[in-house]
Amino acid sequence: MCAYRVGPLPKLRKCREASDWPDPKGLDDDALLALIDRVTETFLEYLEPLDAFILSRADLQGHPVARIIRETGLAEFEVVGRLRASRQSLCRFVMRSLSPVEAAC
Repeated sequence: MCAYRVGPLPKLRKCREASDWPDPKGLDDDALLALIDRVTETFLEYLEPLDAFILSRADLQGHPVARIIRETGLAEFEVVGRLRASRQSLCRFVMRSLSPVEAAC
């Protein structure tokens, strides 16, 4: 299997231009958008390179699963399964990042 690289990630403002990307109304806070970009980059660094590649292509760049299958040479069930697992991991990552931390006494 060849090495998969995510490469430079599109910034959130660019992702919002894609038709499938949710458009949070009124989100023009540059600091918040920069934070979201940093969280996304950090999360992708923790994933296996192939999973980061698939998640980036599907959710950040808006590529259809069929295109990702062609790019990776993987079976559909594997791409879909990896994408589902990566999305679930992202959800857990964000929830844990937002959870309050108890102060150490």
